[in-house]
Amino acid sequence: MCFGELSARFPEAGGLYVYLREAYGERIAFLYGWMSLLVMDPGVTAALAVGGATYAAFIFGWNFGVSKLIAVLAIAAICLVNMLNTRAAAGVLRYATWLKFAILALLVIWALVFRLGSWSHFVPFVAQRPGSQPLLPAIAGAVVAAFYSFGGWWDVSKIAGEVKDPVRTLPRALVLGVLGVVAAYVVVSGVFLYLVPIESVTSDQTFVAQAGTVLFGKAGADILSAAVVICVVGSVAALVMVCPRVYYAMARDGVFLHVVAQLHPHFGTLVRAIGIQGMLTALLVAIGAFVFGTDCPATCANTLPLAATAAAGLWGGTTGTTRSMPCCSTSRSFLKMQIEGLLRAPANSTFTVRSFTSGFFHNV
Repeated sequence: MCFGELSARFPEAGGLYVYLREAYGERIAFLYGWMSLLVMDPGVTAALAVGGATYAAFIFGWNFGVSKLIAVLAIAAICLVNMLNTRAAAGVLRYATWLKFAILALLVIWALVFRLGSWSHFVPFVAQRPGSQPLLPAIAGAVVAAFYSFGGWWDVSKIAGEVKDPVRTLPRALVLGVLGVVAAYVVVSGVFLYLVPIESVTSDQTFVAQAGTVLFGKAGADILSAAVVICVVGSVAALVMVCPRVYYAMARDGVFLHVVAQLHPHFGTLVRAIGIQGMLTALLVAIGAFVFGTDCPATCANTLPLAATAAAGLWGGTTGTTRSMPCCSTSRSFLKMQIEGLLRAPANSTFTVRSFTSGFFHNV
């Protein structure tokens, strides 16, 4: 609800970057923007791409090198679609999201119609099992683990400047999207427990493999792996669509290369911002090593609110005006001095992010 109110009050590209700028000033927004650009956005996108390619490699028997190549090609393809046409990218996201939910619904219906599990797995429904943690630490751990499944819903606010009637649309998209993810997570988790007793579960991976075997026999692992790949593609498509809007907002405010805020003259898309994210993500895929766990409900979180807005055809072109920016110095000591000054400057000082960036971005 808070993000719904903020997105309605500040209907412009950038999401959390804009809200931090308005609430806490340019310095905090500056740090968040660069953290997103260099660490969070390419890191999460790369981890998802490698994860999806790893599941695909399990199906097709690819080696590690080939799976990384597939991850890079998938990122390049999704970036290209976003560069060429925003509406086409929204369509890919919309259909990928509904395909995710169709797969999850199929798993649930298949398990229940053919009575492949047992309701006795839920008895006793509330009990402290031998070796389990005390209640409060157990709930805390479960909340942290489950948050990964719900995290990402705030990303829809990054495209607030491109949504028709954002005051009405975005709060509804956020609320309905989160409720949809909650419902999917609870139902699918319940069905998995219906299929596999909790006593026989030793890890997330064996849990999924056991459930897949009960559902589809020997082909279960391949089928669930394919489901995860589809889920991951949708999540990567969502990140590639929304994250460049932050870089666009940064460039518009004068804290990043001003050319990033310019739309392509023919396609009307953020080609440079999308390209930056794609290149940084591909670099991390090439040089990084990832340890992760991916499940279908988890990868729905940051796509369902976006799909809710895309489903009604609510996207328009990227809007906004570019601003002139100051200039670039390559002195390493100057960079260190400016960053230290930025972090140490008191809240009421005249040192601003715009004065900081005056040493870096001029006529670029």
